[in-house]
Amino acid sequence: MRHNNRFYADDSWGMIRAMNTPNSVRLRYLLVTILLGVGASILAHPCGPYFPRAYFAFGNELQVLRMPEASFVTEVWHRLGASTKNQKPWADAGIMWETSLDADAASLSAALAESGMPEADVRQTIVNYRAVRVAMAPTPEQLVTNQPAVPVNAQSLDEVTAKIPREFALYAQGAALYHTHDWDGAVSKWKSLLALPESERRHRSVWAAYMIARATTDTNEAAAHYDMTRDLAKAGFDDPLNLAGESIGWQAKMDLNNGNIVAAIHGYAQPFLNPDSPAMPDYISLGVACAIALETTAVLPEAVQDDVCRIAISTYVVSHPDSRNLAKKWLEAVSRAGLKGEMAHADLLAFTAYQLGDFETASRWIETIVSPTPYSKWVQSKLLLRQGQIDDAVALLRELVGSESEYLDRVLYDESGLDGPQTGPRDHVSGELGVLLLGQKEYVEALDLFVHNGHHLDAAYVAERVLTTEELRSYVDARKDDNAVNGPVARNSHAFGYSCSLKDLLGRRLAREGRWEEAFRYLPPGPKEDAERLSAAIRDGRPDEGPATTQSAWGWFIGVQPRTVVDRVRAKRLSEAASVVRTSGMEILGTQVEPDWYAFEGNFELPGAGPHRIAGNLNESYVSSIAQISPQLINVLVASEDERDRYRLNAPQPNHRFHYRYTAAELMWQSALNLPDNDIETMRALYTGGKYLLSMDDYRAANKFYRSLVWRNLNMPYAQLADRTRWFPEKPPE
Repeated sequence: MRHNNRFYADDSWGMIRAMNTPNSVRLRYLLVTILLGVGASILAHPCGPYFPRAYFAFGNELQVLRMPEASFVTEVWHRLGASTKNQKPWADAGIMWETSLDADAASLSAALAESGMPEADVRQTIVNYRAVRVAMAPTPEQLVTNQPAVPVNAQSLDEVTAKIPREFALYAQGAALYHTHDWDGAVSKWKSLLALPESERRHRSVWAAYMIARATTDTNEAAAHYDMTRDLAKAGFDDPLNLAGESIGWQAKMDLNNGNIVAAIHGYAQPFLNPDSPAMPDYISLGVACAIALETTAVLPEAVQDDVCRIAISTYVVSHPDSRNLAKKWLEAVSRAGLKGEMAHADLLAFTAYQLGDFETASRWIETIVSPTPYSKWVQSKLLLRQGQIDDAVALLRELVGSESEYLDRVLYDESGLDGPQTGPRDHVSGELGVLLLGQKEYVEALDLFVHNGHHLDAAYVAERVLTTEELRSYVDARKDDNAVNGPVARNSHAFGYSCSLKDLLGRRLAREGRWEEAFRYLPPGPKEDAERLSAAIRDGRPDEGPATTQSAWGWFIGVQPRTVVDRVRAKRLSEAASVVRTSGMEILGTQVEPDWYAFEGNFELPGAGPHRIAGNLNESYVSSIAQISPQLINVLVASEDERDRYRLNAPQPNHRFHYRYTAAELMWQSALNLPDNDIETMRALYTGGKYLLSMDDYRAANKFYRSLVWRNLNMPYAQLADRTRWFPEKPPE
């Protein structure tokens, strides 16, 4: 729990004492289980990249039927009434002891100065005081092994405390006893401090009350002194460490240890209910308390009737969908309670029931909601999809996407990795609507939803393989001021790869079609200059025309094959074009998604839409049985005939991974055709073209270059070496 790791004042033994009390055994077991689970989840993350969210690259269209995992942190803030704007900054747990010492010394220094002590004496007294305070603290080893600290030198302590105000002296004497595990002696000193006249204990009353609560084993006395801590702070006594806030969490933990779970939930919920509460928000401890309540059957009836508990626990189960048994237990408890009237936050119950696959119960909770919320509408849209009512579901999703409700901008659980972005319901709802609209042939509207809601791979698929070039160009040109469309390509901070700049994508698509002058308008600097060099080289090399030939009339008459005219200038330009394509082809000609995957710089390859959406093979992991899905929904989740035709028509040529390397190899082949046999440049062109193909392990295509290298250059030692080794030599011809 969060407060177990925060030790202000002299509470350095707080965690060990709390975790070894008899009533804490069950809580300790649960905490260890939770920590192991968190550790396992961290370790379970693969070492590879976190790919962006995508429907079509993985065949995840059926994900439109899934409710994601909610964020306990976000939902608690909103559901219990406080704003996240009031969230207080966390202190660094590693410097809390130093923070306490600094606050201690600062208040003592001020008190000494007020008493009229000379400045030099004040400085020396503070130096001596800090030395004694540091000496009384336990070492890390003693803290871990629950051993008492070595008693501070009594003479040093007496000499220091004799020169400081009585309240500071009593507090320091109590602290020295506390660190040696003399709990009763420490409490006695601090009670003596609290017995001083109010005017003589303005600086250490809050500290003393708090530490009495931490040191005593009497829960009633501890509760009374936690209350006193807050009352003293509220009355204006010094509390530089916010011990009043700390006392709330510790008192809630004490209630939890004693089985008073409802009171514990109320204690942990304070900062969420009241933005003016001095307590630090502690959603981890609140979640643990909710989990214990769910495991404690006797507590559930009381928790169901309590508004705060009902909201907190409902939020917990919707954000922990893997705890299926606890979620079912909670839904049954709420249903049995027979609460009258519309229940606040019933949308969470519908959300949870849907997550569990209990669609009938989800529908019943939806029906109880008089004023639908975005969450209830979202659940309802999925129920409509399951019933095959696609148009009604689309209408509901359109309504949600157009809504400005803060519900839709909350944070959901991030599925892209520990360092990933925080996604919200609006991102998911927009993606789901985009998938359905694509199936209804509303291609441009689907693209717009994907582009503006973080679905970069899905946007790239529609832009590259579904829209015609002219449709895409019209879309991009009409949104010149839209940075999501025309902005620069940006590296995703959350996942390996790049966001989809449609302007850049359009430029590469035009380049693949050989529409160079148009492509230059859309390509970014760098690739644009490379494309200009490539287009000039292709213009001069004329690869589509083939090599020039010559033949005499007599040769034609007797059937002699025409003789190729050697054109070294043209061959050089074709070789230069091939080199540009091989080195910069991804940036000039590469496809954003399949087959080249410019989205990942070509380093990774995903399945893509071909084997899934186009082939009609959906990823069934999101449903218990594909047979339970309505035919109407299946029809809009797989590609229509029109979409399949567009997909095939818009494919690059050849439609292979790193397709531009084949283009580079073909340019080298054309270069060799313009060169004579038994020539070093001819061999270089054929060797280089073959190596381009071998970089993709395409031995069959490379064999064409190898055979030509040998047969056209039989008089050359290099070709003879290639013939003997039956493959390309390791080094190029020189």
